[in-house]
Order: sequence, then C-alpha cells, then structure tokens
Amino acid sequence: MAISIRKIFGLLSERIEDPSLRDPFERETKALSLGMLRLTTQIGMFLFPLFGTLDVIDFPNLFPKLWLLRLVEVAVCVLIYVSLGTRFVRERTADVGMFLMIVSCLDIVAMCWLTGGPVSVYYAGINLTILVVIFVMVLDIRRVGAFSFFS
Repeated sequence: MAISIRKIFGLLSERIEDPSLRDPFERETKALSLGMLRLTTQIGMFLFPLFGTLDVIDFPNLFPKLWLLRLVEVAVCVLIYVSLGTRFVRERTADVGMFLMIVSCLDIVAMCWLTGGPVSVYYAGINLTILVVIFVMVLDIRRVGAFSFFS
C-alpha cells in the first residue's frame, strides 16, 4: 500500500470545506494571530535587552557584538509592532510571525556561536526563544514543522 507524497502533504494542510464554518474560523484565527504577534513582539522587546545583563557579566569583551545582535532583534520587534495596523501585516500574520521566529533564533544562534557554541550559556536562549514563539504565536502545522526541522 503506497502512500503518495501528495497525500502526506494533504494531511498537513488545514481544510474546512463548509464556508459557513471556514470564514468565521479564518477571521477568528487572523484576529488571534494579530494579538499573539503583538504579544510576541512585546516579549521580544522586553526580554532580549533584559537578558543583556549576561553580556556584561559573562562576556564583557564581546559586549558590543552581542548588544548589536540584541538591538537587531529589538529593532525587528519594534518594526513589526509599529506595522501591526497595516494591511500587509494583518493579511500575513503567520508569515510575519515566521519571519520574527527566524530572526529571533538566528540572533540567539549567533550569540551562541560567538560565545562557545553548544557549551555557551546562551544555548538555553535558543530553547526559550523557540518555546515563546511556538507557544505564543498562532502558526499552522507546516510553519511549526518547517521551523522545528530547520532549527
């Protein structure tokens, strides 16, 4: 019994056939996504600088590089937060959320790379970032799967 690739990917798509159920579901999901994206950016704007105290204590010689990475994350969070009212973001909350997730994790990975790789004190930050974004953001199974696979 062969299972085609199309069937496998079909299982990963979210479908509601009845328009009377699908349309309200999609509106509610977009509204929830927008709220969760707002919360995620606020968490990022707060926690990334807050954990910067580690930079001063553990890696004073890398302080400028690490804070530059933190500022990039905060700038992306602020940019997304400010643009939450735009049509572009309202229509693409999952894509913008995925972009924020990728930027956040790349930031933490760069910090780990600069401070010792897998033995770095920043390694826990990768897990924290993934948990915050996956539990707070409203993302479909394909995006979470792709992100989890590549991170």
